[in-house]
Amino acid sequence: MNFERGLIKNVATSISKEELHQLPVGQFKGSIQLIESTIEVERVCSNLCYEPVLGFDTESNLRLKKEIQTMFRYYNWQHQAMLTFQADKTGLPETLIKVLSNPKILK
Repeated sequence: MNFERGLIKNVATSISKEELHQLPVGQFKGSIQLIESTIEVERVCSNLCYEPVLGFDTESNLRLKKEIQTMFRYYNWQHQAMLTFQADKTGLPETLIKVLSNPKILK
């Protein structure tokens, strides 16, 4: 990958259905940790603040019509690890906001 001024060059921003179907099927084989408490958020954020790159996605699903479950996933391909934050249980603690808003971390 080419990094220039914090931006990644030569990365596709979209993919067609045909291109998607041509890709090999893969499976994540690393460790997965479910983060369900603010204490766990504090613990993992103390390490995340030192990561130069964060890869993540978010997900919201309607559950039991009244409750919305929101997840935030952090991927670390170098260490083959994924953290899944259950924001409906943890909220959005200040330490996580600081990590996500840190301009020195590429997201």
